[in-house]
Amino acid sequence: MDGDLRFLMRAKIAFLYEKNIDANVFNIYIEGGISSREAGNIVLVSKMNKNKKFQKEGLEKQGYIEFREFYREALKIVRRYGRINAQLKEKSQMCRGG
Repeated sequence: MDGDLRFLMRAKIAFLYEKNIDANVFNIYIEGGISSREAGNIVLVSKMNKNKKFQKEGLEKQGYIEFREFYREALKIVRRYGRINAQLKEKSQMCRGG
């Protein structure tokens, strides 16, 4: 009976990842899931649906209380801002010299 109570009291965490995510980055997320399981939590690793709102609602009905989302676009955004900043520096240097 005590084993059943411990099972019910464990936190349920869902790791949701976007498709086409880099394999190296995905492995880092999986390691996080493994460490969460070792800590005694119930962990689900699943690909994000197109409409993740309904996916989350369904998982909440199953008892999942925490959602960790992993996107492949994060690196592209950082790179994009880096390019913009680099272009601004070049333009400002052009203005100073002109």
